[in-house]
Amino acid sequence: MSICAFVLSDILIEKNQTQTVELLREGNNILVKNIRNLMNNYRFAIRSLSNAPIFHAFADHLSGDIVINDIPKEQALKRIQELLTDFPNRYIDYSQLNFISSNGEVIASSRPHIVGRENLKDKVFFKDAVKGREAVSSPTINPATGDKVIYIASPVFNSKRQPVAVLCGIIPCTILIANTIEDVGMSKTGYAYIVDGNSGLMLAHNVYQKVHTMDMYSYQPWMRDLKPDESGVKADYRDSRGVHRLAIYHKEPRTSWIAVSCVDFEEIEAQSSFIRDIIILMMFGTLLLVSFVLIIVVRSVTNDVHKTNKYAQEITAGYLDSTLDVKRDDELGDLGLALHRMVDSLKQMVRLNIAQTEERKRNLAALRDSMLITLADLVESRDQNTGEHIRKTASYVRVILEELRREGLFRDIINDDYILRVVSCAPLHDIGKIKVPDAILNKPGKLTDEEFSIMKTHAAMGGEVIGQIQRIVPDSDNLVVARDIATYHHEKWNGSGYPDGLAGDAIPLSARVMAVADVFDALVSERAYKRAFSTEKAFSIIQEESGRHFDPRIVSAFLSAKEEILQIEQHFRNHEIKVSMETTVAYS
Repeated sequence: MSICAFVLSDILIEKNQTQTVELLREGNNILVKNIRNLMNNYRFAIRSLSNAPIFHAFADHLSGDIVINDIPKEQALKRIQELLTDFPNRYIDYSQLNFISSNGEVIASSRPHIVGRENLKDKVFFKDAVKGREAVSSPTINPATGDKVIYIASPVFNSKRQPVAVLCGIIPCTILIANTIEDVGMSKTGYAYIVDGNSGLMLAHNVYQKVHTMDMYSYQPWMRDLKPDESGVKADYRDSRGVHRLAIYHKEPRTSWIAVSCVDFEEIEAQSSFIRDIIILMMFGTLLLVSFVLIIVVRSVTNDVHKTNKYAQEITAGYLDSTLDVKRDDELGDLGLALHRMVDSLKQMVRLNIAQTEERKRNLAALRDSMLITLADLVESRDQNTGEHIRKTASYVRVILEELRREGLFRDIINDDYILRVVSCAPLHDIGKIKVPDAILNKPGKLTDEEFSIMKTHAAMGGEVIGQIQRIVPDSDNLVVARDIATYHHEKWNGSGYPDGLAGDAIPLSARVMAVADVFDALVSERAYKRAFSTEKAFSIIQEESGRHFDPRIVSAFLSAKEEILQIEQHFRNHEIKVSMETTVAYS
């Protein structure tokens, strides 16, 4: 009977220890994923604030441009200061939020009393933001406060889409990480913490004061050699006080953060010894009592541990609607409650993020589409030759882009979404003509040099018209493409075009494709000032201008798609003949 008691107790203890290790490992994964989600929320919030129109208006003041909204500089600065002061209180708790010019001068701050204690100009993340890229720093010490912080920098653009300032959020690790880890406890003496794998800095600990006092590489040098995504168990772990603990660790590959959960080894052994003693005592009692106790212990502990472990695995896999039916007044019950709190927090953040993102996408899409439709109608109503021209050129653009994709060119740019955006924006390439006088726009003969100079202004004018809409809908990729096409479709590969004299790959790809489609249609179409060229002559002219007017790669794709181009040209020619005949019959 004694031997049986020892065998049963060893099986139960081993299973309990194995399940404890698995729970700690899954808990580490949940912590790191939760922190990464929090980081994404902070980045989204700062990016959204940097795109507020008031920041763009002030950016125009910084670059010396005329402000379209005519907002005085002092009024814009006052509004920005109010936003920075109110934003952390209303949305997310930041340590500091600074609006900084590209030369490093702090323009406004949520904590103006400590401005000037830190120079960010030479920081890598600040340089990246000045170049127009969102950037996130590694954890570091903020010299102004002495806190361990992470910097999130988002560029602020003027109306010409030039980055002239930076919105920089300074987020203490205690806010970003500690709020996620503070409720995690593995046992009465257990704890969890997160270390920056690059510097060894203690970023978060559920014993708060240790965040400011510990450099983990001094205490645990083995952490230096961990590889990205490495996980494991250290049974010989000794903490800073020399206490023997069981430690479960994992190094997250994207952030290089190391999550560690520890349980006092002596406590585990004490628990194991207690279980063994209870079983032995019961085994020396009556067989009925022993059987009853074993059933209670095995089923209660094993089933609840299994349920909790399964619940943690489901949450780690992303099934946030899973449920855990374990009601205990011990460490396992505490762990279940902590997991419930983390899942509720994750659900709330996911719902908020999805709702905000979807609403913003719907509003921007509706505003963008209505503006594009209105602009297309304006183009068609002004120029008597525009109607069929914009439809034909849009069809040519689609064929050229699909051929470039078939040939494997511009793989990092051309996809289904890009083709759809360019084709939908192609009809707006001559939108600037709405600002050209009718007498010049529809003149029946050849334009004079002075008239042609006025006509050439339609490219820059088109970019300005769409640029004004971008200030209202700044995140629209369609408007970026539409502005590139309208502004640069008369630029030439050798740099002799207008309005800016761009050359080579400096000309946006969408504008280079539009240039070939635009010139080809102009050649094969009859105008008041010229007769139509044959399609063969038009193809020959396009080929001759390869390397001078046009990108050679686009010309090659255009010629490869010759049959499709001819079918489109013939389709529209037949349509024009049909319309002409119907008009003749109507007036005869």
